[in-house]
Amino acid sequence: MKTSDYAMKKACAADRPVIIELLARSFQHNLSVNYIVKNDNRKFARIRSLMEYSVDVCSLFGEVLISEDRKGCVLIFYPQFKKTSLKSIWLDLKLVFNTIGAAGLFRTLKRENLIMGIRGKEPMLKAQRLGLPVYLETSTQRNLPWYEKLGFEIYNEAQLNYSLFFLRYIDSFPS
Repeated sequence: MKTSDYAMKKACAADRPVIIELLARSFQHNLSVNYIVKNDNRKFARIRSLMEYSVDVCSLFGEVLISEDRKGCVLIFYPQFKKTSLKSIWLDLKLVFNTIGAAGLFRTLKRENLIMGIRGKEPMLKAQRLGLPVYLETSTQRNLPWYEKLGFEIYNEAQLNYSLFFLRYIDSFPS
């Protein structure tokens, strides 16, 4: 998978609403997202809020890319760069109150601990250039063949109230 194979550019502030709407519609029926988001009459607004959080966190501690046709995007998060700041605390508080609700906080933390326990704490940064692995999780089973075609392999699966698949990009591992 080469960057030159995809017409992506760094997103700017004007791209933010497009990216949030694209992600909210794409993840509206995603099992993993629906596990986290408080399920009430404001569910889609809560999904949109989760996508706002994701874009903001990746803007602070990673990268946000958008396709030239503005129909696709990539959010890249580098957990090793995450620092606690007033901004990050504010984003986390908004996430709890606008998206998951206080009752869902423990379920969300349990899910994140499960992911970190399976994925581990190995740093992920500019994978191909530095020979580091690329990881992703998905609950969308129909996407698995597409990820595998791109060079990802399933290395683990977890059961919450849905199946969560853990994938890694094979070619990014050192020889």
